[in-house]
Amino acid sequence: MHRSTLQIAAVPILFAIAAMGVQSAALAQSPRINWAAPEEGMLINALPEFPAANQRRVVFTDRWQHEEYALFQGGGAQSEMILSIANERDIIALDYALTVRRNIETWNINRNNSIQYGRSGRVESRLGTYFYEHYALSGANRNCVGYYTTWDEHVEDYQGRPAKAVFGYYCAAPGDKITTAKVNGIVDSIDFRAAYDYARFEPTPPKMAVVGVAGQSAAAFAKGSNANAGNANFPFDMAVLIDEVEGEDRRN
Repeated sequence: MHRSTLQIAAVPILFAIAAMGVQSAALAQSPRINWAAPEEGMLINALPEFPAANQRRVVFTDRWQHEEYALFQGGGAQSEMILSIANERDIIALDYALTVRRNIETWNINRNNSIQYGRSGRVESRLGTYFYEHYALSGANRNCVGYYTTWDEHVEDYQGRPAKAVFGYYCAAPGDKITTAKVNGIVDSIDFRAAYDYARFEPTPPKMAVVGVAGQSAAAFAKGSNANAGNANFPFDMAVLIDEVEGEDRRN
């Protein structure tokens, strides 16, 4: 009888522990925007003019995706990029609709200057085909190039939307030119951790993640702490849960 009493008493405790586990899992899957240390960020920019000390990253995560904003500065040059990765636990794709120019025109530095577009092209890299376009910020005397690539298209999706995307720009130091060789070097320098890991990806908030003021300041930084950096659209929140039937998908 005493043993049965203990067993009965243990039931509420087990339910409480299980509830705590569910609550923790729900918290981990809830949307978060926070700073990420260089070693915690997934996006890599290996250009020599961008030392690690001058790199800033902000990460948005929810149960659908990992979206990472990164600012790189050094030697008078500046680059900003966003990496978006869909959670592969379910059939989730990125509803990516940015052309090169649309991408360029989302960044604060470009929105706040007069843009003169130049030649465009495409270049192959280990992540896939990059589409790019040269442009100049005439008011700032800067030559720049915007670019994007998408890959890992879903065969289940009738629209063939991707699971991964990188988009951004590079602006040289004032007065410097950007050659074709430099464009090749820019895209070759871009990588992300676990790029070739075909294990299922699940978005995980960075270890530095905390709710409250820190998260708000990170979001404000990514959206634009001044006229020359940031993207007011961050997070783009592109993930959609796709169905295999044409014309059906669900926004998160």
